Amino acid sequence: MNSQFQVLSNSEVISVEEADQIVVSHTTFKVGEFLELLKRDYLYSDEAEEWLGKGISCEILSPSKGWRKGKVKISLAFCPDETDSLLDDIRQQISEEGERD
Repeated sequence: MNSQFQVLSNSEVISVEEADQIVVSHTTFKVGEFLELLKRDYLYSDEAEEWLGKGISCEILSPSKGWRKGKVKISLAFCPDETDSLLDDIRQQISEEGERD
C-alpha cells in the first residue's frame, strides 16, 4: 500500500461511510466545505485563519531530531490504496532484467 499522503485542494470531493461522518452532515462533500464547517463550528474566526491558513507557531519533538520550531496547520490529505501501475511496471521490468543477468 502506498503511504504517501497528498494534500487535497478545496475543490476535491470526498465520500465517506455514514459511520465515519464528522463535521459535515452528509457522506459526500468538497474539502473546502469540510474546512469551512470546521472553521464555523469548532474554531473562532481568528483561530480558524491561523489553523487553516498560515498555520500557527509551534515546536515539535521528533525522536531523531529533537525539538524544532515551525508552523502547523490543518489540512486534509489523501493516501491512495492502489499503487501506481506505471511504477509497478517499471519495477517489474527492472526485476526481470536483473534476473536475466
